[in-house]
Amino acid sequence: MYLKIGNGYDHLWNLNKKKDYDVYIKDEESGRSMKIVTTQKHVVIYSMNYANGPILYDGQPERVRYGICFETQKPPIGRDQVFLEESILRPGEKYYHVTEYKFDIVK
Repeated sequence: MYLKIGNGYDHLWNLNKKKDYDVYIKDEESGRSMKIVTTQKHVVIYSMNYANGPILYDGQPERVRYGICFETQKPPIGRDQVFLEESILRPGEKYYHVTEYKFDIVK
């Protein structure tokens, strides 16, 4: 239902931190893969749900699902102020996180 309303993914995922990486994705056709390791507790995955038509580097217009984005972050403040306490940076607090993207070819 929500994938139809939003035309794809634009969702927050909680990371369980049980492996040596937090996110893994592989394109079966090309063999390209990506692992993400982060100190963040969440990732938003956005699947390029809408295309507004600019021409890309290959001369083709962008299209829905031409790209995917992985945003490691604090959770966005949602309806009824959910995640408010986890998302506010107060005076004097420091915000420091590291995200590492590892790319590979796996055939």
